[in-house]
This record gives sequence, structure tokens and C-alpha cells, in this order.
Amino acid sequence: MAKDIAKVIDFPKLLSTAKQHLIFHEYRTVISACVYGLELLRSTENLEDNDESSDGNRHKIALGVLAIQAVALDEGIDHVEAFVERWFGEIRAFPAEILQLCVCLYLHINNSHSAQKMIEEWLEDRKNQNHQGFDLVVELYIQNILIPKNQAEKAQNFLNACESISEKKKERLLLYVKRSQEVPSTCTSHSSISPLSSSENNIQEHQGTGARVVILMYFLYVVLTRTNMPGDIFSHGSGENLIWNAVKQAWRALFAPYHMIPQ
Repeated sequence: MAKDIAKVIDFPKLLSTAKQHLIFHEYRTVISACVYGLELLRSTENLEDNDESSDGNRHKIALGVLAIQAVALDEGIDHVEAFVERWFGEIRAFPAEILQLCVCLYLHINNSHSAQKMIEEWLEDRKNQNHQGFDLVVELYIQNILIPKNQAEKAQNFLNACESISEKKKERLLLYVKRSQEVPSTCTSHSSISPLSSSENNIQEHQGTGARVVILMYFLYVVLTRTNMPGDIFSHGSGENLIWNAVKQAWRALFAPYHMIPQ
């Protein structure tokens, strides 16, 4: 059935066109194009088997990634979750890539409560432990949600109970949690108050910047890789300009004041 749909519409071309509209801030056009593709895919039955490697699911995720960013920029991040649930169902059923993007958007507007609630609901479903992107979701959860919110004990307990990530990654994340709890020692109780406060502020600033860099890298990943960017986009001419514009847009959206985000 998916092959029949593929004959009706050229999904790589649709994705490439939608990406160009996104880069040039034509968000409504992006949403319309992605919804058109998602509606066609919804009419197929093979998507119900949750085969991550199927062409239909790959196209669905790619269209979702582009549409989510367009909705966030055109209507606001608060409208993203409703849009995603319309096309991907309840949070527990989100593909890992879609979940990570939604969580990163919440983190971008400092809504860590909604980010934590969403990712924990997804993690509670045991079926998601077999997802190819499970390790990345856990890493995002530990490093960019629990630790910045000073929930190191919860992070440690979660990792110790988690059996679906490799021992190597678990050890690395446990070490990350341990180091986050280390506080520089001070010589006297009288001199410790002011330096400790300054140190904590610096740590929070670095964690915030680090989280934004992670989000930036993930945005670039989902735009350039997950949505099947053609290989010749890295050559010369217009392709190079498209990449540079995408980088600038993502950077400004993450690090510039909100009113300076390109419209």
C-alpha cells in the first residue's frame, strides 16, 4: 500500500520543497505541504505495524519534523503538542525523534515542567524501551531535564533501574550525575556564602548554554539528516546558502532575544 502511495506522490521532492519553504520562513506553506503528505500516509494501513524502518514511517517522521518546526514558528510552541497528537496519537506512541523535538521546544521556552511530563509519560511505556532512539531520549532526560532541575537522586535511581540502555552508556550517565553533585570545597564558613552563590550561578548558566547547544545540534540533525537532505546540498551554489540560512535561523532562535527571531 505504501508503494502505491509513493507512486502518487514523490515524497523526497515534497520534503525537499517543504525544507526550502521552512528556511525562507514560509511556514504556512510548509504546514500545508506536510499535512498533505501526512494525510496520504494516514490512508495506508501498513503504518499500524510500527515498523520504524518502513518507508512510510520514515516519511511520516520527516514530514512531522518539518511541520512541527513550522507550527512552532508560525503559531507558537504551545500549539505543537496538539498538532503532534493529531498525527501521531498519544504521547506514548510518539516516535523518538518527534518526542525529542517536542521536548527540546519546551526546553527552549524554559517550560521544563511540560518537557519533563511529556518525556516521563513516554518512558513509562515499556514498548518504547525497544525503540531505536531510546538511548538518546534517556540521555536528553538525564542531562537536560533532571540534572538542571537538581533531581540527581531521581536520575540515579532511574538509571540503576533501566535495563534497556547499554552498560557503557549507563556508566557514563551515572558518572555525569555524580559529577553534577560535586560542589567546590571552601576554606571557611564565612567566605563560602558569596563564592558558592556565584559558582552555582555559573553552573546554571553553563548548563543552560549547554542545553541550548544540544537543542541546536538536534535541530540541525533532524533538518539535515532525518528529513533525507539530498547529498549534493553540501556542494556549492544555492545548496550552500540554504544550509547557512538554516544554521543562522536555528542559532538566532536559540540564542537571540525572542523578538529577534527571524519572521
